[in-house]
Amino acid sequence: MERDVVYSTTTPQSRRALVSGSSCKLQLLVFTLATLAQASVAHAVIPLLYDVPDDAIGRAARSNSIAVTPDGRPSIAYAGNGGLLKYTEYIHPNWVTETIPTSGLGVFDISLTLDSQGNPAVAVSQLVASGGPLVRVFERSEGVWTSVFISPDFGQNYSSSLKYDTLGNLHLAYAHLPIFGAYARYASNRTGSWVVEDLLPGGVPPRQPDRSYVSLALDPGNKPSVAVSYYNYVSENTKLEYWRWVGSWTTSTVLVTSGIVDEISLAVGAGSIPHIVFSHDGLRYAKGPIWNVELLQARDTFDFSATSIALDSNDEPHIAYRDPAPQSIRYKFRSGGVWVTEAIETLDDVGREASIAIDGYDHPHFSYVHLDDEELRYAASRDCNDNGLTDNLDIQIGNLLDCDGNGLPDLCEWVFGFLEDCNGNGIPDACDVDCNGNGIPDECDISSGTSTDCNLDGIPDECPGAVDCNDNGVPDECDISAGTSVDCNLDGIPDECPSAADCDGNGTPDTCESFVDCNNNGIPDACDVAASGDCDSNGIPDA
Repeated sequence: MERDVVYSTTTPQSRRALVSGSSCKLQLLVFTLATLAQASVAHAVIPLLYDVPDDAIGRAARSNSIAVTPDGRPSIAYAGNGGLLKYTEYIHPNWVTETIPTSGLGVFDISLTLDSQGNPAVAVSQLVASGGPLVRVFERSEGVWTSVFISPDFGQNYSSSLKYDTLGNLHLAYAHLPIFGAYARYASNRTGSWVVEDLLPGGVPPRQPDRSYVSLALDPGNKPSVAVSYYNYVSENTKLEYWRWVGSWTTSTVLVTSGIVDEISLAVGAGSIPHIVFSHDGLRYAKGPIWNVELLQARDTFDFSATSIALDSNDEPHIAYRDPAPQSIRYKFRSGGVWVTEAIETLDDVGREASIAIDGYDHPHFSYVHLDDEELRYAASRDCNDNGLTDNLDIQIGNLLDCDGNGLPDLCEWVFGFLEDCNGNGIPDACDVDCNGNGIPDECDISSGTSTDCNLDGIPDECPGAVDCNDNGVPDECDISAGTSVDCNLDGIPDECPSAADCDGNGTPDTCESFVDCNNNGIPDACDVAASGDCDSNGIPDA
């Protein structure tokens, strides 16, 4: 089942006017956020589109790959003008771009990954003077790029897919075509040097003139998995396989079909559950380990391309792809078992390369090439104040506050009308002062009559802090002012509370009583006899 998002809102114009930016952009943003509130969809994309500063990309160089840090800072590796390998990262408030030295004849099939510190590594297929293409991996450490060729042997090498694990080791998969029989290769530097393995279907190299498409992913335990398709030009059949490392490689068949299966992208979530998106007579999605293949969108004339998948914190899939019919970059995500489709950009001829990454707030980020304008573009979700930064970046660098930690700036939640703020002070109720812990700000408790504030200090009377010596739930000063308690000596303490001397224990301080005090020591004679003595027991102190 698939549902297109329908935008509608009743947000007041007066609130919309508080957010800067164009009215069209604002309207789209308000509509989307309102839709989220109404439809309980996980999130929707607000295209934050801008060109990454660079020279013209060039039509022949379309490859790009995006990665984001958990706090949402994007980086993109891409083929620039003339096939140069370039890397750009967003460092507030600018994109910072550098050319990675390749000394080759051009790069394609780019794959970018970031380690836990945000350091980048890039895998590419690179043409060299002696032939190729060869797979090459670049790493940046302390601002310096180093590289190594992973596939120096004879043949063609392409479809590279690179990932850092949580220990800082690199894992790589790519397709290798010696002369006949393309197959996948897996490589890793986790032993300190690069080790390459052949993933041979049936344990032997294919003998037919095949082509393979490859994608790699790591599970939460750093175990690698590889999705690979084998297309046989003779039989015109394709087999899509899933390889998983469990101390040794195990395989399962996802699909055997006629025609080509390509544009493969793999992600693996909790429990080592694999998710694959690919193109085959339409856009298809498969989930293992007992494989179920869904047709997400039937093709029109041409098949889908530029597929890319990522998982959010709930292991729900998010997919970026190029729809060839309207020549648009589109985004699908699944929420509650329902697929939602949104357009990222539809004007002119949008590129054949799309890449998606999900940040720690479950916000999607996209990179792709706009072919007509020959520009690299970046899109991201939720920029509620229209300043060109995603909300989570605004929050992290201190531009906007997010006191309840839900990834939406407090101001924007209030502007768009679904922030609970009973006193209208711009602070979400969940973050406002609530001394009695009932989920309602103290100011609203008092104004609604839920709590009393007899002394008008803005604090509900039942809250800790007010002096209540008789524990009746009413501050002492209110007991006295209301006449509930007497304060005969005007010391601000109800007479019934143990503070002033009350030697006879009658509830009235000695200083407020009329009594006989023959020796003028301030103590009633009836109480003084215990200290001064009363030898004749006549009730009068001897002294």
